[in-house]
Amino acid sequence: MAREYLWYFLERTDRHSLQTPFAYVLYAELREYHYTHRKGDPSLEFIRSRLSLDDGVVAVKDEGAGSNYSSAPNRPIASICAAACSSLPYNLLYQFLVSRTRGQVVLELGTSLGINTGYLAAKTSGCVYTFEAESALLEIARGNLKAFSNITFISGLIRDTLPSFLKTNQRIDYIQLDAHHTYEATMHYCGLIWPFLHEDSIVVIGDIHWSSGMKEAWKEIKTFPGVSASMDFFECGVLFFKCGIQLEHYILYYPHN
Repeated sequence: MAREYLWYFLERTDRHSLQTPFAYVLYAELREYHYTHRKGDPSLEFIRSRLSLDDGVVAVKDEGAGSNYSSAPNRPIASICAAACSSLPYNLLYQFLVSRTRGQVVLELGTSLGINTGYLAAKTSGCVYTFEAESALLEIARGNLKAFSNITFISGLIRDTLPSFLKTNQRIDYIQLDAHHTYEATMHYCGLIWPFLHEDSIVVIGDIHWSSGMKEAWKEIKTFPGVSASMDFFECGVLFFKCGIQLEHYILYYPHN
């Protein structure tokens, strides 16, 4: 990961290097959003603080590529919060992106402890459908997010629950793939969701530099039909589908704190 970050650091650009008005404006607005919201949502940050001190232990099976910080089947909640939950800057990035969509059908593959789910729900005018295979984590998230009425928790293996969900829905406005960090699973899920995307959809893929398989998946997905722009923020890649803009792939700086 250190080598990957060095490559990213050397390749990344700032807004003055962006070629299209779409990318320039979106990136400028993202940086402004991060600056003005940098303290985060007080209620969600209180939950994060509480979880970071929770010495309770939960059983985790790791249905995907596994964890890069622990292989133990029983893990402290505090360590999951520290290592597996997105940091506040990235919660704000995802929240900003949701605010740029219609925000009616928002999918999150990988609930974890629910902090990011809350940030998505706060800017979603419709419903956040969050999928999680680990029932113990899902119950913690459900308890954390009782204040939100626009979240639907979907329990079970995502390879089973996502196809069932898609049978009853016609479009996806925003989707965040942050569960199974393998080439095979990422390509499979993208193949499933692609028919449900539209011009205003946004697709976020987590951990695109996590492994050689994820790097290859990101490289291939950027060439999928309909992609009009991609942005690499190191911890995630973002895909856009706007018509009438010049196809560009960007590697962009984003603050980690």
